[in-house]
Amino acid sequence: QVTLAKMRSHVSSCAKVQEQMANCPKFVPVVPTSQPIPSDIPNRSTFVCPYCGARNLDQQELVKHCMENHRNDPNQVMPWGDPSYKSANFLQHLLHRHKFSYDTFVDYNIDEEAALQAALALSLSEN
Repeated sequence: QVTLAKMRSHVSSCAKVQEQMANCPKFVPVVPTSQPIPSDIPNRSTFVCPYCGARNLDQQELVKHCMENHRNDPNQVMPWGDPSYKSANFLQHLLHRHKFSYDTFVDYNIDEEAALQAALALSLSEN
């Protein structure tokens, strides 16, 4: 088991992770636009705060924003704006289901068997 602090330290210093991040697909608009295509924006998911509408929050920023600004907000919210789904305790949902990003731990460029072998090798090398 790896602590979050160790994982963050590894991510910031690991050449392989840095290389993978550098090789992420660049932003490309879904439809033609007259706006210039940004060249330095990483390909990442962003979210809108369901409480106040703050935009462009990545997963960690959304958790931090909600904990700092909406910890005592009694309102039920609709994640993703879906009126058929309401979370009575959105903050607990964030804390339990979004502690980290799966992209940090998953290499989508390899198959399951290779991922299993890599995980086993890593766990053996840490002991």
